[in-house]
Amino acid sequence: MSVFRNFALVGAGNLGDFIIEELLKAKTVGTVDKVTVLTRPESAGKEGLQKFATLGASIIGVEYTNKDAVAKALTGIDVVVSTLPIAALELEFFVAEASKAAGVKLFVQSDWGLLLETRPLVPAKEASREKMRAIGLPWTAFCTGSWPDFLFVPMLRLDVKGGKAEVGGDGNSPMTFTSRPDVARFVVYALTKLPFSTLENKVFSIEGDRKSFNEIFIAYEAKTGKKVDVTYKSVSELEAAVAAYPADFLSMLHITWALEGTIQTSDNYLYPDWHPKPVIDYLE
Repeated sequence: MSVFRNFALVGAGNLGDFIIEELLKAKTVGTVDKVTVLTRPESAGKEGLQKFATLGASIIGVEYTNKDAVAKALTGIDVVVSTLPIAALELEFFVAEASKAAGVKLFVQSDWGLLLETRPLVPAKEASREKMRAIGLPWTAFCTGSWPDFLFVPMLRLDVKGGKAEVGGDGNSPMTFTSRPDVARFVVYALTKLPFSTLENKVFSIEGDRKSFNEIFIAYEAKTGKKVDVTYKSVSELEAAVAAYPADFLSMLHITWALEGTIQTSDNYLYPDWHPKPVIDYLE
């Protein structure tokens, strides 16, 4: 049984909100004592965060670069969960230092997605982990694959509901998918039920479903009767796009999905009652 009962989340938003909700559910049943949400001062009064406040969370507005202020906000916290977005990952350095100063026992790194060791798309993620190692702050990370409840949108060239999609390679490469609600359930279970020795400096790999893009398109067409017009871009085309514009993160993602989109081993067994939803459930 975990010794952790007091939690703070940094970076409420796309994934963080789901984890906050699960932590508050755990608080309701008595397995969690405290849920704190750190956010920028200008965001503390927003309706979405105030909703969490009414459910029992403490909302603290703080500048992440202010180590003393962050450390004060983290006083008494056992675990910090970071869901900071890629664009703000450098802030994790400051939060990690403040966590160490505050006596935080475990830091969950914002490395959601594919396994860092095999997918070094974001150097800041490895740098952040090295920072934690250097200061002696125990860490945990969760490799979840892609989020099917977030992924299929025009912005990512995957407008399946709109009838158009663009994928790298031939679309037959298997991919790991885990929805954000299922990620949140696994994360909170692990942090509240597993012993520290299992969590410390550990990367957990979980998988809600494993499908190729082509399998998903076929399933969607069978389910809805709607055709998806798919354009395939070769890996060499995508690599050329990245070479021409190194900040083309979307092309990098499509390269990764085409070449190495699955987890290598699964830790699903650690949560026997975890029953994640398949991708097709998120495509109506």
